[in-house]
Amino acid sequence: MTANKSFIGLADCYLKPYNVAGAARALGSVSACQLQHQVTELRQRNYGRAGGTLNRTDRLDRVLVALTLQSVSAANLALATRGGITNVSASTVSAEEHTAHLGALIRTAHMNISSVVVEDDAELITYEAGVDYKVTGAGIVPLEGGAISENDPIKISYSFSARVVIEALTQPQTEWTFYFDGLNEAEGGENTAVDLHRIKFGTVQNIDMIGDDYATLQLTAELLVDPTKVGVGESQFYNWAHPSA
Repeated sequence: MTANKSFIGLADCYLKPYNVAGAARALGSVSACQLQHQVTELRQRNYGRAGGTLNRTDRLDRVLVALTLQSVSAANLALATRGGITNVSASTVSAEEHTAHLGALIRTAHMNISSVVVEDDAELITYEAGVDYKVTGAGIVPLEGGAISENDPIKISYSFSARVVIEALTQPQTEWTFYFDGLNEAEGGENTAVDLHRIKFGTVQNIDMIGDDYATLQLTAELLVDPTKVGVGESQFYNWAHPSA
């Protein structure tokens, strides 16, 4: 039997509201999960001829968890941006009023529109798609050289598909329990489980909206003291379990 224990972790990661009954939802693929123990080092210096240190104490300042989420789902975006989620059902819009600006986006009230009809303000002229305007993912763009003139009042009718909207920075920070349901590749794929009892996420710092690589959400959470953990020897921060040797 060897005393060495190697570790290369893979895991499915889950979140549930802290101290509240409810499901633990999967976060999707998590490409990095790191615990960070931040301490203040207190040293008692030896002022004798030998110098050096007489004693040392590490005072725990905080414990952080750094996550890289590969899944940019609506739920994860809401988590990262402290956003609220609104579900909008598919429907239609009739005669939505706008002012035309040539070559500029007219942002319709809904995205992903189809069956588009663009008319003048009196609804006597129907403009031609591809000649007078083009349809985009977020609305329409009046075209130079078409029948629509600058500052013309127009009306747009269309159908739109269902969507999910994240209203960023509208929600308070929430406390969570984090479950690491993992395995250790370095030891034959043995199971390992880590429970982070009570964590609170900070707001994401950067979101790559344009780039050459897949976007990720890089989040940092802080482990808070869990006052419900009062057993002898029980951590108020987290525990890590794996099979006995």
